[in-house]
Amino acid sequence: MTLPPAADLDAMMSDFGVTVTLDGYTAIGHFNAADVEILPGEAAPQFVRYLALKVRSDALPTLAVGSHPTVNGTAYRVRELQQLDGGAITEMRFAL
Repeated sequence: MTLPPAADLDAMMSDFGVTVTLDGYTAIGHFNAADVEILPGEAAPQFVRYLALKVRSDALPTLAVGSHPTVNGTAYRVRELQQLDGGAITEMRFAL
């Protein structure tokens, strides 16, 4: 899949996004909070809360695993980072 130009990404994020701040930087991102099912071996399935935010990779230059961004007024701790779409988008997964 080819990403739209940067201006189109900004428009998409501003239409459907939430505000995220980190170390004095502010960005708009797409937040996802969902219950997902995991299958831990032979045990019964369990549901866990999946919290993730996608932002333009250049929007938060100090972003790193262990950092604490604020999303719509709620602080989270970054557990994992993943580059998507050729590095244009970064998905951060959170721990509460």
